Amino acid sequence: MKISGSRGETVRRRVLGALSRDIARRKKYLRKVAHAQPQVITRAVKALGSPLGAAEWLITPAYGLEGKAPLDVLSTHAGCEQVIVLLGRIERNVLS
Repeated sequence: MKISGSRGETVRRRVLGALSRDIARRKKYLRKVAHAQPQVITRAVKALGSPLGAAEWLITPAYGLEGKAPLDVLSTHAGCEQVIVLLGRIERNVLS
């Protein structure tokens, strides 16, 4: 399916805008991962099966964290514990 003319240009600009926002968001999270506690990162990789899966999960808003990304709540001790508990639930497939 080919989108031509001004409509095609509008779609292209929207996609490029979304990608640039995503790149900026990922750079922000990259800095947070660098400072995250290693045991949380290790637990995420174990629970989700791969480093890529863990990275995606850590930057994606989670229902179990009231819609916040896990990396956003790791700045406090209580938030770190919430993330670890949620990862344990994911490992055991207990999501409710």
